[in-house]
Amino acid sequence: VRFSMMCESREDIKNNVGLIIKRLRKFRMFTREDLSKAAGVSVNTLYFCENGKTALTVDNLFKICHGLRVSPVTLLSMAIQEMEKARDEKTERAV
Repeated sequence: VRFSMMCESREDIKNNVGLIIKRLRKFRMFTREDLSKAAGVSVNTLYFCENGKTALTVDNLFKICHGLRVSPVTLLSMAIQEMEKARDEKTERAV
């Protein structure tokens, strides 16, 4: 994974972290309520995070990762890969 996050906007990072959390939650066949209980965060926190409306605190990131049974490093790596994929597709379209 190339770690070129510095050039990405905070909005892109927020949106992609939320997207990966939502994908992992659905992969685990969890409802937001299920993950809320497993992670110890509110359903509203999950909703706002999954929809890119709020940035996660480090504490909530760790809680959600624990609930999803994935390491924070793995989750963030997946989000970075998603951003790089989108950037590469955008570059290809521009050429």
